[in-house]
Amino acid sequence: MKTLILPVGSLKIKRGMKKYILLIHDDEDELEIFTEALEEIKMPMSCIQSRSAMAAMSLLDYLVPDCIFLDLNMPGMNGLACLEEIKKIKSLSDVPVILYSNWITEEPSNKAIGSGAAGCIKKPNEISSLAETLEQIFSSTLT
Repeated sequence: MKTLILPVGSLKIKRGMKKYILLIHDDEDELEIFTEALEEIKMPMSCIQSRSAMAAMSLLDYLVPDCIFLDLNMPGMNGLACLEEIKKIKSLSDVPVILYSNWITEEPSNKAIGSGAAGCIKKPNEISSLAETLEQIFSSTLT
């Protein structure tokens, strides 16, 4: 299946500066896959992981990442609800949030973009494909 990428308008990554990515996902395997894909990208990045939206919201009380990737379907608070809460935090208003899920279709994509997401990507089947997608997102918006 083809990866769906919607515009990531506000994402700006500067070369030579280490960036901090927050990945919010409840699946341990997906956390590992995403981290491996980031490692394939030749940019200085660290990936901070949260296994739930509620835990992420606690992290965001004192952490301002450069970009947030957020799963859509999680127990407790789902990705859309988490996105809405993130967008209420003033210090995070310029932080791009990208939904990253197997369940990305037109309806949740439209809801996410309408709620302030910078974009949505559907999980590809291979780590190398995810790395390419992430690199495309970051390189198309380098400043």
